[in-house]
Amino acid sequence: SLTISDNTASGDDGGGFLISEGSTLTATNVLIRGNSALGDDGGGFANDASTVTINNGTIVGNSCRDDGGGVKAQPSGTSTLNNCIEWGNVVGQPPGSSSATGKQIDVGSGTTVVLNHSNITTTT
Repeated sequence: SLTISDNTASGDDGGGFLISEGSTLTATNVLIRGNSALGDDGGGFANDASTVTINNGTIVGNSCRDDGGGVKAQPSGTSTLNNCIEWGNVVGQPPGSSSATGKQIDVGSGTTVVLNHSNITTTT
């Protein structure tokens, strides 16, 4: 199992982690919690033009300034969540863009997000 917690990206994307430029990541039994992207997107993680597969994961309590409190799926990547729970993630923290979107998942154009047996819960 893997725990990614209490990390901060101060410059840009991916509080927990950023995967980019054609990379591939598959992780099983994953807890991604309490991470922050202070500069931009993807409090839990950001996928930038890569392939990410999370099996049996929990993505909770992450935050970012702009888009994708839990997950930011950026242009042309594929993010697959199999048997995952995602909840309690926030955007606009610390106060940032008034147009912040996607508390749980923010999907950029040209991006594929696949959810299999997953529960994504959002709050108002």
